[in-house]
Amino acid sequence: MTPAQREHVTSLTAAERHFHFIDKVVEHQAVWTLKKGEELLLFRDDNGKMSIPVWPHPDYAQVIAPSTWRNASVMRIDLDSFLNRTLPSCVKDDVHFLVFPVSDKKGNVVAAKDLQQELSDALENAKNKKPRTLDDLPTLPDDFIAQL
Repeated sequence: MTPAQREHVTSLTAAERHFHFIDKVVEHQAVWTLKKGEELLLFRDDNGKMSIPVWPHPDYAQVIAPSTWRNASVMRIDLDSFLNRTLPSCVKDDVHFLVFPVSDKKGNVVAAKDLQQELSDALENAKNKKPRTLDDLPTLPDDFIAQL
């Protein structure tokens, strides 16, 4: 990824970055997050929801990690493991996901079951070569937008 590409994508709105996240995760079959030691990094948002930040590429996570979470390192989760292990565990524990936060911009906080469904649908669409549009994004209430 070039610096110009990274700058362009990080300048998108939270909804556009969410859309980009889904497409790129399906394309590259991986999700990127942060960990401390061997544990996934969690944070509590203003509404008290526990969330795991996720990105479509390690470069985005590496930019935000040092400024927001000290001693955090970037971790790759393959999409199959994310869909079949991480997301079901988070559904059970009521943990949400902060999709594609960038240093000074908001990211969408999404329930694990909603993210699981959205990724599954996007995988199915990719298999059937059906293009997605921004209209495919779920409508989220205003309180589901979080800022770091």
